[in-house]
Amino acid sequence: MVLKNNFYVLKLRRNFLPIIFLFFTLGLLIFSSSNLPAVKSGLNLWATSVVPSLFPFFVATELLMHTNIVTHIRKFIK
Repeated sequence: MVLKNNFYVLKLRRNFLPIIFLFFTLGLLIFSSSNLPAVKSGLNLWATSVVPSLFPFFVATELLMHTNIVTHIRKFIK
C-alpha cells in the first residue's frame, strides 16, 4: 500500500507544472472580460516599443553570423 501512495506522489510531482498551467489558463478564460484590455495594452506596448528596439539587434546578429565574421573575430581574440 505504501508503494502505491508513493507512486501517486511521483505522478503529482511530474504533473505539477501542467496542472498549474491548466488552472492559469482556466482563470484567464473565466475572467477574460477584465483581462482583455490588459492583453491589448501589453500587445500594443510590445509592438510599439520592444520590437522596434530589438529589430536592429536581431538583423545585425544575423548578418554577423551569416558572413562568418564571428569566427574571424574569435581567432583574433585567442
